[in-house]
Amino acid sequence: MKDRPERSSERRPGSGLQQGCCRCLSSLLLLGSVVFFLTAARAQTGTPREYELKAVWLYNLLKFVDWPSDVLSPQSEAFTIGILGDSQFGEALDRLREKTIKGKNILVKHLAGPSDGRDCQIIFICVSEKERLPQILETLKRTRVLTVGETAGFAEEGGIANLIAERNRVRLEINNSAASRSGLTISSQLLNVATLKDS
Repeated sequence: MKDRPERSSERRPGSGLQQGCCRCLSSLLLLGSVVFFLTAARAQTGTPREYELKAVWLYNLLKFVDWPSDVLSPQSEAFTIGILGDSQFGEALDRLREKTIKGKNILVKHLAGPSDGRDCQIIFICVSEKERLPQILETLKRTRVLTVGETAGFAEEGGIANLIAERNRVRLEINNSAASRSGLTISSQLLNVATLKDS
């Protein structure tokens, strides 16, 4: 299991300049979300900056991933994020609840187990669940849920998105094959700023 040499297999053919511009545009779109969230959080304390940034990534995953219409129709009123394990998000999740994406509200709920999150679009699996990760991913792999983790090797084990803290930033890893198996379509704008993994 090793990283793919290309950042995205969905990138359109073109010159290096065109590809660089595409990557730059994607980064700017995501940067807008970062500024949006961190400006709102600036006057508040108690949440580590790492989890403010992870909340931004959750927001962007909702924004740049498409779910099948049989699990999330245009008429659905809300996206649902499930949190599995001991959360360190603090007030960052409250700010997510205040936002809308594509006309839908964002709901956040804490889960007792992975089977409780089958109605969620995203399940964030906290680092506290590291020892149970294989069983959790096995339970969720046949669902239309976007699994998000925060532990090394999460994407290689079959998780779809992994948020890795490095120094003062949070890096996104994506297993696009796992996303496809779950019926999810990830925008090339997101793939362009992610490190691609496989399982």
